[in-house]
Amino acid sequence: MATRSKIVGTPRQVLTNSFVISKLPAAKYYQYEVVTFADGRDIKNPRRRVEIVEKLQIHVNPKLFTPRCIYDGTVILYSLRELPLIGGDSQTLSLSTRGLFHVALKKVSGDTVDFDELRAFIEGRQTKQTPKVLTAINVLQLIIRQAPNLKYPNNTRAFFTKDAGIQGLGGGLELWRGYFQSVRPTIGKVLINIDVSTAVMYKEGSFQTVALAVLKQNDVRALDLRPESPQFRQLKSFFKGVFITLVHRQGRKKIRGLVANAGNFEFENTNVKEYFKKAYGRQLAYPNIIGVQVGSRDHDEVIPAELCRIASDQRYTRKLPAEFSASMVKFSSKSPHDRLALISAGINNAITADQRSVSNGPIYRAFNCQLFAQALDYQNSPFMQDAGITVHPDPISVNGRVLPTPSIYYGNAASNKPVDMRSLGEYINKKTGSLPELVLVILPTSSADIYLAVKQFGDVHVGMPTQCVRENKIERANDQYCANLGMKINVKLGGVNALPRSPALEKLVSATFMIMGADVGHPAPGIMSDFSRGARTKPIGLATATQASLPKMESAILPCVTSTFSPMVAFSEVRLSSLILFLDHSSLRIASRPSHYITLRDDIYKHNIDELQELAFTLCHSYARATRSVSIPAPVYCEFYTYHCFTTVSDVQPSLRKDADIVCARGAFHFNPAMGYDAATFSSDEDSFDIERWRKNFKDRHPKLAMKMHFM
Repeated sequence: MATRSKIVGTPRQVLTNSFVISKLPAAKYYQYEVVTFADGRDIKNPRRRVEIVEKLQIHVNPKLFTPRCIYDGTVILYSLRELPLIGGDSQTLSLSTRGLFHVALKKVSGDTVDFDELRAFIEGRQTKQTPKVLTAINVLQLIIRQAPNLKYPNNTRAFFTKDAGIQGLGGGLELWRGYFQSVRPTIGKVLINIDVSTAVMYKEGSFQTVALAVLKQNDVRALDLRPESPQFRQLKSFFKGVFITLVHRQGRKKIRGLVANAGNFEFENTNVKEYFKKAYGRQLAYPNIIGVQVGSRDHDEVIPAELCRIASDQRYTRKLPAEFSASMVKFSSKSPHDRLALISAGINNAITADQRSVSNGPIYRAFNCQLFAQALDYQNSPFMQDAGITVHPDPISVNGRVLPTPSIYYGNAASNKPVDMRSLGEYINKKTGSLPELVLVILPTSSADIYLAVKQFGDVHVGMPTQCVRENKIERANDQYCANLGMKINVKLGGVNALPRSPALEKLVSATFMIMGADVGHPAPGIMSDFSRGARTKPIGLATATQASLPKMESAILPCVTSTFSPMVAFSEVRLSSLILFLDHSSLRIASRPSHYITLRDDIYKHNIDELQELAFTLCHSYARATRSVSIPAPVYCEFYTYHCFTTVSDVQPSLRKDADIVCARGAFHFNPAMGYDAATFSSDEDSFDIERWRKNFKDRHPKLAMKMHFM
């Protein structure tokens, strides 16, 4: 049971970007298992499955599927009525849509889905979030998202449309705006949390044009590439899995790979150039450049680049190149007031002339808010109409508190040796020896290959921290930039920037303790035993801030509990939400995202809300790379030292902690660039992944860096 000894902080009314579902469904839903297949094989692509089921409902058998059913894109279909299937509880239907497909439906035995327990849960008549409550929330999510997700490209939780705002990035990419939507149960009501979202999209158009943009070239002859060239590998990685349409005939194909000198590619006693001339009367203008490989392994097909177009509405899901990060941030940046105004206007279909022409610069298209409003058109969604759901048009307000800022001690308060940042340069210059303490490298604006070489040199070959800066940043460096740079350099050299202090943290300091963070949380056996072998003393207090589940964390901790080691545990789950509020931090450019905490176990503070909030807020001020507080406690950013799947916990020095995202991003530094390390390497659904090859070629970080935060 949560307790509260006192009310801490200054009360404040906070307007949110959440809207009340004023009427929940009164009807119940029947569940059906769905299997989509062709030639005896299940369809794995979720977008293709949705397309097949949607065509089945609208064009093949609309009488059977009236009112329209809701499909989750995987295996479940929800219907407002019991479907009259030929087999009673099952039926297989067939349809032709770029091939012959079959859809097998089977009624799921058990209860139907209703919303009675959800009503009891939010009204306080039921205290547990039962499976029926969770299922009801999931169905509500599907009802809300179904109409826009069928119309626009999406990632399930958010949909995107160029009519909401678009900006070209270069490199064959562009940015689109969209809407994020999420159903949340609260005390007395169910809310829809809505936010403005951004997606990176492949630019629609000529394959040649997009390929040249990726390479930053203008002459089509730059596409005359050999398979072993870095440019060929770059294009192959960029285009793998992308869909194209064809110039010479109808069709939509998925790119499996690229072929050099495509016009002269030989097959069946001819070549591609002669085949297209004979079959389609097309004389290839550029037979020597690359071509596109499509089809299956059993039926390979090579299409010249000049006859291919990048299909529309495709999300770019790989890591965004660093050179585009600033444009991404600028495009996504909107104040909380502006974001909420756009959301409210979309809910109410009441867009002002000023909102229709919102522009952040000459490279922006006018923000067509009227079309944006129609994209979030709850009152006209057939799925919401059939369910009888209505949404209140006004955002809700909540009672909030401004927590007191923790005390910050600059330098190492424990040893009373504060770091003088101004003398850092002088200190480095006085150092002598065979190698410098740190190397500062000034890079050109676009220099991914140089950056990789520098980091590989420092991390792997010589064991020396390196700090890279871009010339365009140096030219206009302000106090904020210099402060962030100084903080990174200081910790790389073993310094301490600042230590936060608060009564809640001091409660831990009174005894030996460890604050541990984990992301997602699949703890491997032996984590704690590795720690106990490497540490001088065992902790008697352990606080965790993580997205893992309590049972999984306990599976790592409990094997280490002995008669002499029985730690007290405080375990909280923390997630970033999409509410527009200011809680843990204030951001430099955009609306801050608050964090949502659920305390699962607390032996230390005995579920005292104020102390737990104070501890979490204090830890938000302990991130060594930031001059401001961050959105979640800094330990959650940190994990044991891993590089993707290339090492195991037993390989790791237990005293070393890393920022998970930063470390994973440094994976490329530990392999020869010729291996083509990138996100695409791990996302292939067609080629087998040779992990032994990667293990063999992995180069560990230099031993000299074992106790240094060089990754910061």
